[in-house]
Formats: sequence, structure tokens, C-alpha cells
Amino acid sequence: MGLAYDEQQGYIFSCSTDKKFIVAEYNCISNITEVAESTFGYTTLIHDKPNERIFLTNEGGILSVFSTNNFPPMLITVVQTHTSNNIRALDIDFHKQYIFTGTLKGDISILDLGMPGKEKLIKEISYFGGNLEIRILRYNPDNHELYSGDQKGKITVWSLKTGQSIYAWQAHNGAITQMR
Repeated sequence: MGLAYDEQQGYIFSCSTDKKFIVAEYNCISNITEVAESTFGYTTLIHDKPNERIFLTNEGGILSVFSTNNFPPMLITVVQTHTSNNIRALDIDFHKQYIFTGTLKGDISILDLGMPGKEKLIKEISYFGGNLEIRILRYNPDNHELYSGDQKGKITVWSLKTGQSIYAWQAHNGAITQMR
């Protein structure tokens, strides 16, 4: 469900719905370390290389942040969003310090990331949504808009000022798996 490669350290980070967060050494794949196990399956992973952090979400509406400063990565904080639904979408704006999550039940959460080193202060600042099975989110800081792609092929543009959808269209007949 999530994969990242740290070429500097030679580590491959992965998470899965098998409820495990794993680190493997690239040159010695047999050396695999189980970093964490969740009561819910992991669903997304973002590696913030410059700030040495991993962001993970799970099927229980939880965001976990790990430091990759050490080996194995250490848990910094766990944040429960307003929902306990399956987070399937994660996007982070590291300039404006926002985290965006979207669930398969249509919930969208906005969290204040804050500056690096202040991860324990991450808090949810807003949430909204609709009746969409969200698979992917992308944030556009220029327009202060959020784009969601859902399980049924619909793309929706959301205003972060109002929390309402601006417009939507049926782009595909199947799940939207990536957007840029």
C-alpha cells in the first residue's frame, strides 16, 4: 500500500494491509526489520526525506509519524482523525505545513503539521466531505483547492475556504489510482 526508497541510507520502507511497517536494506534484502505493527492495516506512506520522517495512515483513521533519523525508525506521534474510517488518501504540503487525509467513506481531514521537530503537536483543524469513496487527494496551494479521485472514477474539486465541492466530473469508469 506504500513504498519509499532512501537512496542515501539504502533502505526500502513499506507498509501493507497486513498491519506491518517494514524496513529492508536495499543491498541485503534478507535483513528486514519490522518497525511497527498496527491493529489496523496500513494504507498510505509518504517519506519526507529532507526532514527524515515517514507518515503512515491506516484503516482506523489514524496518522502515525516516524523519525528515520535512527535505525530502526522511531514512532514520534499518533493522531486519531475525527473518523475511524479507512484512510486511503494522504497528501502533505510541506511548505504550508498541511496534511490532508481522505477515507473510503468520504471523510476529508485537514491537519496542521507545524514545523519539523514539532510533530507531537499535529492536530486536526478541519474536516468535511461527501458521499465519495476517496482513493487519492492532491492539494493545489495556488488556488487553495483540494482534488479528490474516488473509487467510482469521479474527480471532485473542493474549496478549502468553504469545505464544499466546487465541481466534479466522471473522469473514468473505475477507481482513480493516481493524479498529478
